[in-house]
Amino acid sequence: QASFQSKQVEVDGCHITLNIWDTAGQEKYHALGPIYYRGSQGALLIFDITDQRSFERAKVWLKELQRALGDSAVLMIIGNKLDLARNRTVTLEEAQE
Repeated sequence: QASFQSKQVEVDGCHITLNIWDTAGQEKYHALGPIYYRGSQGALLIFDITDQRSFERAKVWLKELQRALGDSAVLMIIGNKLDLARNRTVTLEEAQE
């Protein structure tokens, strides 16, 4: 099940609402993507550095978000599980491309 959190923050005098959806990379939520990111100005895509498939899925989401939100959106791909770096399958160079 997807989890959702919302948080209001102030940055440089601007009030911003962060809506955070965690789908745990489950494919069944992909079709609901437009509902999640409608009206968004940015997104964080998290992948597991020890799981190449996780990274490939993040890249698919990145392309979809670029197409849907346009060039003005701030999009970031973030690798997690750095404590398992010895099991890394996604290199830093690959993630930075």
